[in-house]
Amino acid sequence: MAKSLSISPEFIRNIYLRSLIRLKQFYEAHNVQVYFYEESLESSTALLVYDPLSAKASLSHDEKKKHLDAVEKDILKSARAADVKTETISVEKRRHDAVAGKLNE
Repeated sequence: MAKSLSISPEFIRNIYLRSLIRLKQFYEAHNVQVYFYEESLESSTALLVYDPLSAKASLSHDEKKKHLDAVEKDILKSARAADVKTETISVEKRRHDAVAGKLNE
């Protein structure tokens, strides 16, 4: 059983980096693996997968859904708590090189 979760793209990297330890805990507590798409794809989707092959896997559809929902709730809570702020600013053309940096990033 799997569930797709949409998260604002600017939060994906932050959540992933903050959640590396939590991802293992999600699996241990809920039997749910969390997959984020490659950063280069700039996808705002995470895939939650209930592992039916583990020793502690439940056969109950309701139980699987309960675990997927719990992980989804925790990830969304982390997304809301993320300290990421996006702001568009105007920069004089002559300053573009300084703002973009040496690697134009």
